[in-house]
Amino acid sequence: MTARATASSETPSELQTPPNLLRVLVSRRWWPATILILLGMAGLAQLGFWQLDRLEWRRGMNAQTLARLNAPPVAVTGDTIWEADWHDRQAVARGILDYRSQVGIKNRFYKEEAGIHLLTPMRLENSDQILMVDRGWIPQAWVSGDWSQYDEGEGLVEVRGLLQDANPYPSGTDGSSPDRLYHREDLELLGRVLDMEVAPMFLLMQPVEGGALGWPRRQFKDLHLSEGNHLSYAIQWFLFSLILGVGYVLMVRKRTRRPVEARWTA
Repeated sequence: MTARATASSETPSELQTPPNLLRVLVSRRWWPATILILLGMAGLAQLGFWQLDRLEWRRGMNAQTLARLNAPPVAVTGDTIWEADWHDRQAVARGILDYRSQVGIKNRFYKEEAGIHLLTPMRLENSDQILMVDRGWIPQAWVSGDWSQYDEGEGLVEVRGLLQDANPYPSGTDGSSPDRLYHREDLELLGRVLDMEVAPMFLLMQPVEGGALGWPRRQFKDLHLSEGNHLSYAIQWFLFSLILGVGYVLMVRKRTRRPVEARWTA
């Protein structure tokens, strides 16, 4: 009789109304967990914003690459003043190719087959400056022996392609090679080895539409103009942050409703 009288002294609305959820989340019992959850949500959201920043950076790089590709070709001469942002810029040069001094760049692949790229010095017209020209790929089995079979004409020639930055060896590394095969396009090193005034960039020849598929084999450079997965990754991190917060609130709400429901049942 006493228990029944106590229950009847409270209205059903009082028994059904759970505590204010915001007050519960910052109460003495729950505030440490709430702080940790908020920090976790902020960290996950920050990862999402970081991916968005990476996306904007990628879009900016793609725009710069497209701008360089669409710009008029650079006419490379002995008097050229080299610009730092000419990487992947189209260029044309006239000169004489020195096949006897060409070198090979190892570990280059064509359709998953190993080989080398032939890097040939070109003495620019009316100049002593040398522009190194990547003429393309030859199979690994043909690396040794006489490279003269890959010569592409004598005298003054015109070559076209994309300008590329040098690829130097790490500081302190001796990249010299007695077999004329190198791992990198280290233009400063090649200038010393060949005793030539080598330009700070080299020219990567590209395939010509309708051209014969001979050797060396030209390859279109993969410019990686996609935006990658940054946007999808950002969405995932934002969803993880939202799921963490909503899941925590639902868990706290469920636990704080139990005493009220038990009390109403009694």
